[in-house]
Amino acid sequence: EYRQLPDDSQYIEKFYNELSTFHDELKGNTGIPQSSFSEFEDNPNALIATLEDFIQDKILSVYGGRVDSGAKVVIQRYGEFLHNVKTTLILNGGHPFIFDVLIQNKQLFDGFDK
Repeated sequence: EYRQLPDDSQYIEKFYNELSTFHDELKGNTGIPQSSFSEFEDNPNALIATLEDFIQDKILSVYGGRVDSGAKVVIQRYGEFLHNVKTTLILNGGHPFIFDVLIQNKQLFDGFDK
């Protein structure tokens, strides 16, 4: 059963860039059968596993060996992003389609600002 996130939740909104980057990976990586968050609806654990693989393969492999503060920030943000994706799925009953909605809404709002 879907449960709406609390109005004051900022679990994912503050990680929009990471969400968008991961969404682009879903759309562009032919090795991942799902191309949207909604396609993980039947198995949200697969979304978590795919995100963990993405962080390992695309983020840690690039930034993990660096010692500069910028790399550390990127790694920390993706760790927090993963945690907040898990929190969001727990709070809303395991429905990943909310991430597609967040991306669409942000794109619409950005369009209004132009």
